[in-house]
Amino acid sequence: MSPGDFRAAVVQARLARMRELLADIDRLGAVTAEQLATDRFVRHVAQHVLVQLVQLAVAINSHVAATVVGEAVTDQRASFDAAAGVAGDRGGGGSRLMERYGSESSVGLATALQ
Repeated sequence: MSPGDFRAAVVQARLARMRELLADIDRLGAVTAEQLATDRFVRHVAQHVLVQLVQLAVAINSHVAATVVGEAVTDQRASFDAAAGVAGDRGGGGSRLMERYGSESSVGLATALQ
């Protein structure tokens, strides 16, 4: 992907999947460390959901980094660093997302994602 190939539908679909996964984990309710240690089913459900959430977050970060600034990420941690840079958290300089989608608020980005 190159800058300009940002696909809001891709990000929206991944965010929708993340919402579903968060609802699934919420169904587990309050889980104790003891339950995680002794109940394989609860442990596997929690682990599966958390792994998928991380994978989806990395996929979103990677897509945004690649399409907004042309930065290819090499691993999961780098995807979060790249996302922070895109959002302007790398030590000043302003947000690249805000520069691209509007500086008043997140409305420009929200509009792009709709």
